[in-house]
Amino acid sequence: MTKNELLNQLMSHTNAVTKKQAEAVLEALATTTAEAVAAGEEVALPGIGKLKLAHTAARTARNPKTGEPVQVPAKTKLKFVPTKALKELAA
Repeated sequence: MTKNELLNQLMSHTNAVTKKQAEAVLEALATTTAEAVAAGEEVALPGIGKLKLAHTAARTARNPKTGEPVQVPAKTKLKFVPTKALKELAA
């Protein structure tokens, strides 16, 4: 679904919102979410899921071409955890 399709769906579900208002809400949500995640906070999106940071440990992997061991450093990734209801819809 594209941004434009999402905005149209939001407008069709509620007649009280204009396209500009829906777009402003989406932009504010994106900005607020980015700021919260950058600060290390978990962001709950009701009915959708949670965005949170996940830390991975350093490990040794293998180069698939040569088979040589390669050190992969520890890093922090953004992880999305869907709600149970959303998982069930996808199954």
